[in-house]
Amino acid sequence: MFGCEMELISKKEAKAKGLSRYFTGKPCPSGHVVERDIHGHCNKCGLIRQLDYYQNHKEKINQYNKQYYQQKRTSNPKQCTLSSTKYVAKKKGLKFNLTLKDIPDIPKNVHTWGLH
Repeated sequence: MFGCEMELISKKEAKAKGLSRYFTGKPCPSGHVVERDIHGHCNKCGLIRQLDYYQNHKEKINQYNKQYYQQKRTSNPKQCTLSSTKYVAKKKGLKFNLTLKDIPDIPKNVHTWGLH
């Protein structure tokens, strides 16, 4: 694969070593010669199933994500503020050492990010 050889290892050996994946060099029933998870599932087949599920359930997934993150922001606005600030600092290559204690309480009457 891509010019690099993977170590051949059996499922039994992988379990004994506490590994989560292994590579036998043998194709799965669909013909993919890739790593398998410790349960014997082909990683490529799993990726194809995930992509197929996403394509067929895009609206449902997006709606769930929107509700989840909206609830998360509402339930803990300080943590949300800290996380988003840390993300921006990392993206811009800035040093970041704030903690939750450094974030002031957000008054309940302030309308930010749809919070009430």
